[in-house]
Amino acid sequence: MSIEETRLVVEGFLENQAGKWLAEDAQLLDRGSSGRPGGRPEVASWFARWNRVMPGRLLVTDGRSAVELTLFSEAGWAVSAAAVFDIRGGEIVRLHFFYDPASPLETP
Repeated sequence: MSIEETRLVVEGFLENQAGKWLAEDAQLLDRGSSGRPGGRPEVASWFARWNRVMPGRLLVTDGRSAVELTLFSEAGWAVSAAAVFDIRGGEIVRLHFFYDPASPLETP
């Protein structure tokens, strides 16, 4: 995939975390816990638990992208995170997600 195609997929997903950007067999490797949701519905559901996802810096290369994120919960706390997206055929096939769930940026 070209850099432009990779950017389009990742930015589209970050805009609303819609499942349409995820491959049917997408994998999420949650490095902050032992969670490893697999499949489009499970990965989309994992992101749905966050009230808001605010992207920061985005780095893009052919078929791979890394982004800094701030995740906001409905309870009012935020977590700083980083994600690496593996893209194939216009879809996210694997998402490596790094954060420290024990270190929220703010608490209610």
